[in-house]
Amino acid sequence: MKFISEKTFSKWSKIIGLLLFCLTIFFGYQVSNLKFDYDFEKFFPAEDNDADFFYEHRQKFEFDNN
Repeated sequence: MKFISEKTFSKWSKIIGLLLFCLTIFFGYQVSNLKFDYDFEKFFPAEDNDADFFYEHRQKFEFDNN
């Protein structure tokens, strides 16, 4: 069984720690660009039976957002 020396472990732990820190900073910055789309019609695929049912129901009973 081959063991990793303490010097090698220390070197790689610093590199991996720096890499994780950089990834955390990068993804933290990218979170500020995150946007949500609350349009319910985009939830269904264009050619879906459930979407057709939804559109027919909305035409019959109109909107219920209020």
